[in-house]
Amino acid sequence: MMKRETWADLFAAYQNPLYRYLYRMCGSREVAEELLQETFYRAMLSFTLRDAKAVRAWLYKVARHLYIDWLRRQTAERKMVDSICRLVGRGYAGGDPETAYEQKEAAQTVERIMRQLPERMRILFPTFRLDRRLLGDAKACEGGTGVKTRRLISLVLCGMLLSGQGTAALAGEWSRAGEALVRKADAAEEANRRAIRSERLQRLERAARFILERQDEHGAMNESGYINTDSNMLYALMGLIQAYDLTRESAYWRAVERGLWWLMSVQTAEGDWHLSYRREGDAYVPALPGSYRRFAAIRGVDTTMALFLYVAGEADKRTKNRELKAKLRQSAERAYRFLVRHNLDETDGLFWSSYQLREGNANTPLSGYRLYKVKYAADNAETYLGLRAAADLLGDPRADAIAERLKRQFSRFVDRKKGVIAVMLDERGETAMRPAYARWFATGWSAWLLRERWLFAQPLSVVADHMDDSGAYRQWEGTFTLSTLAFLLGSQAVPVRPERMRDGERYLFSVQQPNGGLADEADVHSTYVNLAGMLLVYLSRELAKKN
Repeated sequence: MMKRETWADLFAAYQNPLYRYLYRMCGSREVAEELLQETFYRAMLSFTLRDAKAVRAWLYKVARHLYIDWLRRQTAERKMVDSICRLVGRGYAGGDPETAYEQKEAAQTVERIMRQLPERMRILFPTFRLDRRLLGDAKACEGGTGVKTRRLISLVLCGMLLSGQGTAALAGEWSRAGEALVRKADAAEEANRRAIRSERLQRLERAARFILERQDEHGAMNESGYINTDSNMLYALMGLIQAYDLTRESAYWRAVERGLWWLMSVQTAEGDWHLSYRREGDAYVPALPGSYRRFAAIRGVDTTMALFLYVAGEADKRTKNRELKAKLRQSAERAYRFLVRHNLDETDGLFWSSYQLREGNANTPLSGYRLYKVKYAADNAETYLGLRAAADLLGDPRADAIAERLKRQFSRFVDRKKGVIAVMLDERGETAMRPAYARWFATGWSAWLLRERWLFAQPLSVVADHMDDSGAYRQWEGTFTLSTLAFLLGSQAVPVRPERMRDGERYLFSVQQPNGGLADEADVHSTYVNLAGMLLVYLSRELAKKN
């Protein structure tokens, strides 16, 4: 009997044999890897057989059909190039060896150039005859990458087309005029890139100031009367670290260190944190907002511990404060032990959400808590990040082993019916979408954290399809901005639909308020520290890219 949790074991068992099979068929490592990813993705979405032998046969059948589809596309492309090359040969008709050599060289040049063009460009040039000078121009473009080179190639090919219908002089004149237009367009593109970079940097600085203004003298980030340890504090600190790496602004780093000192000051002796606190004078008392009224309190939230481990590891790499380094390692050790001891489900390697206090006494020992039987996808992705950080910071090889097992089991969160990552697994291990809006967040944020193309490419495409033209996700439950942010971050790790990324960024900029924070919805002006922190992560990564 085949159980759902065996998917990770199946991947481990068949990954290498299937890869070798596909590589022998297509002869390309890159193509074999792509076909392998698509094979396992299709298997997760539609496989229903239970017999282990049928699993193997089914996987090979899927892989074979994917290879055949790829081969058909390659064959069609080859026929088009061969047709072009035959026309090239006719353009250099002759019987002597030198002419034959020139014909062969011309055909090879055109084939190589054609392969540099995207498919939509190739179909524009079904027939043409070559002029020797234009062939030289084409060869000069060959081997380049990027927008400018592709434009020049397309211009030269257009010149070749014209040379078949008119004179070489006309084609050359057209090509020179085209190159002048390309130079002008490149200058305009460069100016546009600089303008975009400038706007992104300004948006980043405004969001960072928004966070700094909400940090008190002890390092806590108070919002609406509460300090939320994971959503407010740790997302904000992650963003400030990214912004500091980009700008080297010392104020950002000082805020990170103050925030870590405060987090360590309210950490329990057992190693965990309460979900949120309220300031009373100089003291910070565990307290829950009204939206959590069904709980007396929440402790041991896995994301708080996991994200603390990650931020502590990043801070350890950057800080020169020896006292802070020592304290961070001590706190990280306690957080890691608590996380593994109390949240890890040894049966499948995933992590439970939290511990829930039965009574109102915040000082009740851990034995007074009962396990909340929910495993959130985004929480587990964050836990993976924290475990990797713990392995580096604490030198514990078991943390790496636990992280690797968690990553293999993450495929259990795939919701086959909806085609996205589920919000959570319930007590029975079934995928669930509660709250519904969080499906977009679970998919995008988990993709950014885990960075597995084979697992997230299709779910992110589904998420892209649900974005409206304004770049938002509109549902009656709201939370549009968080969904857009998650999609943008996920698409940084697993690129899909660049036009949707532009729409999403436009939406984010439209909801950034005068104070620098992001509104959670287009028609609501309340701002949140966690959104500002995630915006910093996104913009820092975009600005760090080489144009």
